[in-house]
Amino acid sequence: MKHLLGRLLTLLVGSVVLWLPAVAHAQSTLPVIKVRIPFEFTIGTTTLPAGEYSLVSPVQHFVQLRDARGHFIAAAITNGVESTAVPKESVLKFYVEGGRHVLAEVWQEGNQVGEQFQPSTSPALTVANERTTSGDRVEGSQP
Repeated sequence: MKHLLGRLLTLLVGSVVLWLPAVAHAQSTLPVIKVRIPFEFTIGTTTLPAGEYSLVSPVQHFVQLRDARGHFIAAAITNGVESTAVPKESVLKFYVEGGRHVLAEVWQEGNQVGEQFQPSTSPALTVANERTTSGDRVEGSQP
């Protein structure tokens, strides 16, 4: 019995050791969208200044926002959204709510499926209900 447990433990450790490099490789090849956003904006409940950012989606329907140095700033759960047209370049779409730019969608170059952010649940923004579509789009690039 002791011999069998030893073999099972060896098999388990070996499987994990072989699996970790595959996970690390998959995470290192994740698509990254780098953008310069020329205005203050909101993602979820976080308001950020204009600047250089990158967006990463480590898993489906989850987007991370990072600063120009690659440091984590914010994350949000998203819904998948489809388009009949495939974007030729990566695009971020915003809407204006209560006078603020709110990140609404992320479309990656060459992908017909984008990510749509959950609407704000902030009471001040919901009561104002000044949600208008803005012509504001930010185009990004992939390294």
